[in-house]
Amino acid sequence: MINQEHGVNPRVLMAIEQEKKSLSQLNVDGIVALIESGQVERAVGHAFHFSSIELIHLTFTKVKKVIEEGTSGSLINYVSYSILMAIGLESALIKWNIQLIFTASEIKDLHLSYASLVASVPKTHNVSTSLIASYGQEVYHRYITEARSENEAKEGKETVLRGSLIDYVNMMIKEVHESSLYLYEMKLSGSPVDATTVWGNDYGLFLQFAMWCGASFQTTNPPLVKAAWDTYADDWKERVTEVYKSLDFSTLNSGNMDESQKKVSVLSYTIVEKSCHLVRDMYLASEGKLGFVCYQVNPNHQNDTNLMVDEIRFVHEMMSSRLQHGYEPNISFKIPGTKAALEAAQIVGKDGISITVTLSFGVFQGSEFAKVLSKSTSAVSSVVVMNGRLAFPVRDDLVEKFPLGKETYLESSKLVGVDVTKHLYEKMYGPKEKGGLGVDPKRVRIMNASLRIYGDEIPDVLSIWGTPSITIFPNVRYALNHKERTYLSDAVTKSVDDSTRALNAKSEIFRQSWWVEGDEASLAPKEKLTLKGNTPEEIITWGPIEATQTQFLGSYQATKDLIGFLG
Repeated sequence: MINQEHGVNPRVLMAIEQEKKSLSQLNVDGIVALIESGQVERAVGHAFHFSSIELIHLTFTKVKKVIEEGTSGSLINYVSYSILMAIGLESALIKWNIQLIFTASEIKDLHLSYASLVASVPKTHNVSTSLIASYGQEVYHRYITEARSENEAKEGKETVLRGSLIDYVNMMIKEVHESSLYLYEMKLSGSPVDATTVWGNDYGLFLQFAMWCGASFQTTNPPLVKAAWDTYADDWKERVTEVYKSLDFSTLNSGNMDESQKKVSVLSYTIVEKSCHLVRDMYLASEGKLGFVCYQVNPNHQNDTNLMVDEIRFVHEMMSSRLQHGYEPNISFKIPGTKAALEAAQIVGKDGISITVTLSFGVFQGSEFAKVLSKSTSAVSSVVVMNGRLAFPVRDDLVEKFPLGKETYLESSKLVGVDVTKHLYEKMYGPKEKGGLGVDPKRVRIMNASLRIYGDEIPDVLSIWGTPSITIFPNVRYALNHKERTYLSDAVTKSVDDSTRALNAKSEIFRQSWWVEGDEASLAPKEKLTLKGNTPEEIITWGPIEATQTQFLGSYQATKDLIGFLG
């Protein structure tokens, strides 16, 4: 029976319900078929989101038999499955399903059973050597992205290469248990869907590790797509070629996109798709509220509604065609905070397609998009506040204007993104009778991004906890572990003190980002930007938007330069 939540597109709900029903009917042979075919992550996802006690035990028995016999041509898949189960059973993934059907001691026993299976594979076996080499390289790249030193990254890799598969399992469990975000997640009770703040992985790789720590979605953008490509270029080239050849372009609605634009879309989509499969079961279990991956449309089209809509529909149909039975894609499409994108959000929102608004730095953008997205029929949409990409320009502006007060402004500007988030939170979610928009935070989320680290302080996380969602770059996630952290579910509702706001308000950039019509006149910018009252050029050339858009355009062009291998 479909949970017909008011406002969510019936087509989306029906597709999710049908896929969930199909998954609920999987027996052990169906799970084994997933493992055999290389869909190991989906087999693991089923255990953590949809399997019964009986099915989990039957699957373990079958996997154990195959590993003990050691003759299967797909042995590496069964060992990979066992590794992911052994780690996952000691991670935040248990909250989705397993914690509800097993006792704590039963979960521990199941973990030990899978750990024993992993330990039984000799270190000298070709399966071990292959997996250890892959895991070692992944640890190296993740450590670099977490802003660890080159020496630490090399040592992490060498530790994996020197050890066995069970050593790797224990190493990952140790790192997960040291995660500040994991510790927070495991203190919460209830379904992950009900969490006040949900968080995601702000990168194109390492989603599995983030999921173990409690992440439930992933964001990407042109620079992150390019970074993911550069890390595993040969692998991505092979995978993109496979996806490209699998598509029947005559059946896909690409509107006015040219051939090069379609090829860049396929490349970017391929990187997004891999992560989509990892969180697919979260998406289904949450009925579309979580478990999505963001795909950013061509940044060259920031002022072209039709081309944004064309690309969204093209990629949406692309994933639908590659999913069994044309199920609903678990993608949220990133569009910029421009007037043209506002119109695009209105168009695709009627189809139940999720939107995430990026290049968003001000309450004047967020509040306008919130009005549109509140009428969307998607399960969830988001308005980004790019904290650090706003705070740094304000900081630089203040220090340039007031060099003698440099230290004071370095301190106050740390809270620029925080203050704008709190103000947007008040405007979006406050009751209409008190001047708010009365938006549902479960359906239209503020998504905080571009977080910054200030020594040991990370106000872009801790001072706004309680905001509906935060996407966290690996270096910030790792930095959160450096000391004990307190996550307050109402931190976002606590105002920034007036003296800090007064200091930051000496910058016109801050005033423009913070102020909207109805706020006190003393904080208004000299020239008030609005999406509907200014030209597209005036919006896109506003300092924070222009700087970020320039980077996005450069990364998109660099990605476009890669597509020659597609012919």
